[in-house]
Amino acid sequence: MDLENKKLINKSFFDTFGQDINYENWSRDDQVEWDSLGSFNLIANLETNLSVNIPISSIEKLNSFDSIFKEIETLKTKKVIKDSQYLFSSLIDIIEGKDFVLLHSTLHEFCKSIDEAKKFVQQLHSIASKTNTVFFIPAFTDKFLKTGYIDMKLTPSKTGLLSELLLREKGAEIIGNPFYRYILIKDKNNTKFSKLSCIENNINILNLFKSTNSIIIWMGDSSKKSFTFLRYIEEENKVPYRFYKTFIGTRVFNRVKQKYEFKMYVKRMDEENIFVDNKNAFEDCQSSDIIKTNAKIKNIFFANSKDLAREISNNLKKNPYYYAIKTKKPIKNHIFQEIKNLT
Repeated sequence: MDLENKKLINKSFFDTFGQDINYENWSRDDQVEWDSLGSFNLIANLETNLSVNIPISSIEKLNSFDSIFKEIETLKTKKVIKDSQYLFSSLIDIIEGKDFVLLHSTLHEFCKSIDEAKKFVQQLHSIASKTNTVFFIPAFTDKFLKTGYIDMKLTPSKTGLLSELLLREKGAEIIGNPFYRYILIKDKNNTKFSKLSCIENNINILNLFKSTNSIIIWMGDSSKKSFTFLRYIEEENKVPYRFYKTFIGTRVFNRVKQKYEFKMYVKRMDEENIFVDNKNAFEDCQSSDIIKTNAKIKNIFFANSKDLAREISNNLKKNPYYYAIKTKKPIKNHIFQEIKNLT
């Protein structure tokens, strides 16, 4: 953050005074150009380039590059703290009283640095302790499907920074199968859900979320593309454009290497013109008010898991192709068609 802020402060000086130099040694006492009008224009450029509001009471003391840098750092830190508190109070409002939370998150929409992302993870641990809730964080990877090998702890996730940070934590609790892998966030003294380690397949997870007071949360507009729950209900309803394929390979779990076999409900390759668009399915559930928008933060979405399961299942029973889009040409970039050994 320091380096980025310095670059933007330098840009603000350049936008104001027009000299293509490093302004880090500048002070108002030494520069004729830095008069009252210059100060006014500089403050305007700083607020634009750094997305801050500089209090009028601070303007007089901003008489050097160094004093401006320190003020910007203070303002940015205060904004991060305020935004963070607002974000987590919104999450607690949604999560309070829930047994389980399936959380899809695109952290880059909420955290501007690794440090902020790490603080976000710490806050999730804190919320889990305060609310006695268990978070399911997707850490999906297709490595086992492609290579026949996975280390459940060490193989990188393809679902973003949140899962990567959690995988690196000492004692991370991991469940699921080699594709649908989850990391649990829960209080260490929470023994109510001690049997979660037995959950390895999608139907187990679906039944868990259907039989409990649970919720699914999407954080960030781009997280709408993550609609894992739809896959589970497609499997429960045995949609005609998918089938079970068995994958066999080596799984390392808790440092124990073993042969592992699991079935995955994948798209039929003879249905090449069928495409299930997660975002369209998401917006369809929004239009029926099953997926709701948080009143405080507009790019946080949530749905009661029972209501969501009922809505999707009812639509699939009426029409098995309800969420499928038929195209004139074969779809080549489908998530499962990218994996060559699925047929």
